[in-house]
Amino acid sequence: MGRCLTISVVLSMVLPPSAGAGEHLVDRAEITARLRAAHAERASNQAKVEQFLSLHAPAVVQGESGRRASAGLAALSDDEMRDLANRAEALQADPVAGGVVKTLLILGIIVLVVVLIAAAAIKSCKEQGAECLN
Repeated sequence: MGRCLTISVVLSMVLPPSAGAGEHLVDRAEITARLRAAHAERASNQAKVEQFLSLHAPAVVQGESGRRASAGLAALSDDEMRDLANRAEALQADPVAGGVVKTLLILGIIVLVVVLIAAAAIKSCKEQGAECLN
């Protein structure tokens, strides 16, 4: 049994590795390119949402609430950010798109941002050990 193990170890050290062993790996340049593209897409989407809010809800993006809104936007997943940016872009591209629907979408986006701000504030309070809302 010890002889078989020794032969196996020697053969594994002598024989070249399998040609297909590295095919499943992604090279560093491709990983870097994908990460940069994802970062650029997220930054673009966040800029679209912030621009939309500055035009349609300027009170939300000013002062301390603006910093909280940015923190709330940063907490969104990439899919949520993409969806929100697509909705904001659609509303800006077609301003005549059904008055009620447009108003409801704007209100929905504003409510989402306010909820995210509140969640970030509560999380910040809990991290600091302070009691927030009772």
